Parts: sequence; C-alpha cells; structure tokens
Amino acid sequence: MIAFFVNTRYRMPLVPVLLLPAALLVSWTAGALRSRSWRTAAAAGAGFIALTVVTARPMVAVNRSAGYTVRGNYRHEQGRRDKALVAFETAHRLEPGRVETAINYARILRLDGDNRRALSLYEKAYGLWPDFPMLAVEYGSLLDEAGERERAESLLRYAVSLGRSRDGVVACKLLSRIALEGGRREEAELWIRRALEFVPGDESLEEMLDYLRRSGTD
Repeated sequence: MIAFFVNTRYRMPLVPVLLLPAALLVSWTAGALRSRSWRTAAAAGAGFIALTVVTARPMVAVNRSAGYTVRGNYRHEQGRRDKALVAFETAHRLEPGRVETAINYARILRLDGDNRRALSLYEKAYGLWPDFPMLAVEYGSLLDEAGERERAESLLRYAVSLGRSRDGVVACKLLSRIALEGGRREEAELWIRRALEFVPGDESLEEMLDYLRRSGTD
C-alpha cells in the first residue's frame, strides 16, 4: 500500500488484491474463535489493532477557499472584475485567517477603487505576516496613496531591509519617488543606488539615476 499511497487512482486497483489477505485474517480469526483457541484469536485481534493504529492517518485540513481563489484569478484574467471580486470575497469569508485570501481580496478592492476596505485588509494581512516583503510594499504603496506618507516610508524601508531583490527594487523606486516629491533629490538618488545593489546594471534604473543626476545640476 505504501508504494501507491500518493493518489487515490493508484490505491483503488489494489483494493481487490488486499481483500484476499483481509478475508484470510477474518477467516483465520473466526476459526480460532470456533475452536476456542483464545491465544490465536487474541493474537489476530492484537495484530489487527496494531496495523490499524500504525496505518491510521490524521484528518487533512482542507483549504476550503482555494477553489474560490482559483476562480477569482481566472475571472480576473478574463477581465470579469465583478465576478473576481465576488470569488475573492467568498474565499476570504471562508478562510479569514489566511494571509493569501486577505491579500487577494485587498488587491481586487484596490482595483475597484475601495481603498478604505483594501487598507483594512492589508493591515490585517501584515499583522499576520509582517516579514512578507511583497505585502509590505503593497501596503506601503497604498498608505502613500492615502496620504499616510510616514507610515508608508517605514514599511517600504522595512521591505528593503528584508533583502529580497524583486520587492526591494520596487520599494526603492517608491521611496525614491516619495523623496523626490518631498524635495529630497539626493535621498531619491540614494534609493536608486540602493536598488542597483539588488540588480546591478539594470538599464531602467541607470536611466533614472542619470535623470536624477542631471536634474540636480540644472
């Protein structure tokens, strides 16, 4: 049985084969009871119990929201945002404690223009998983849009410190833009240099850095 446990369609063909030794055990135990061979019957019963305990497996926790998450992603790819919104809302309602459902729901709400509820969900998700750099970037970006610039910068700096290149580059770009909008051109240039540490030689970042240099000399 162990060789075929990975999938039901592999296990099912083995059932007729396994019925034979199972029937033998039942027949042997019944014969032992009829002949009052208590030790033999007890040994058979003990063997059955031992095998049952050894092969028993705990119940698997089912992710009930996964189907709605898949449906939401599919509808979103189709451009059916209304259907995607319903699917992601259902997934989050079924599994409110999962970070993924909160993030997916927050993203679609943001696209739908409901930034207030999206912020609430991002805050909840971040509380559950603060060391997730992509989450920190998305949450920080939305906080910046909402005018909470100080909190946004704090989250984005933290995302950079986590050291993941893809999310770190995005966070650096956002921090550079925030600094530039605040009149801190030198700081904006430093954040682009920091992004280049993640992806040395990146042409788009080199162009941004060159623009910041030139704008500082105008």
